[in-house]
Amino acid sequence: MGEQEAKGRLTPSEARILDKMRKMRGICVAELARRIGVDKKRLWYVLNGQREMRVDEFLKLCVALRLDPRSFVTHEMMDCVAEATRRSIERYDDIGI
Repeated sequence: MGEQEAKGRLTPSEARILDKMRKMRGICVAELARRIGVDKKRLWYVLNGQREMRVDEFLKLCVALRLDPRSFVTHEMMDCVAEATRRSIERYDDIGI
């Protein structure tokens, strides 16, 4: 069984940022899709918040647009990761690992 892929939908503000940067860089959707290795129709749906995007696709998109992916991380996301990490550690402590 393969690893589960992390994916999610862009928020409207994230999609606007990415599309604005695409336009500022003078890159059409078809060319950007080619650069990151996805179908142009799929990328259009992703950029319009209508389809989910895998993490690796998001990272490739950031690289192609010369954006730091960390700029999309919010304090809320960091809090969720910290809480999930805390729960995971507690679970392992409970079973003696």
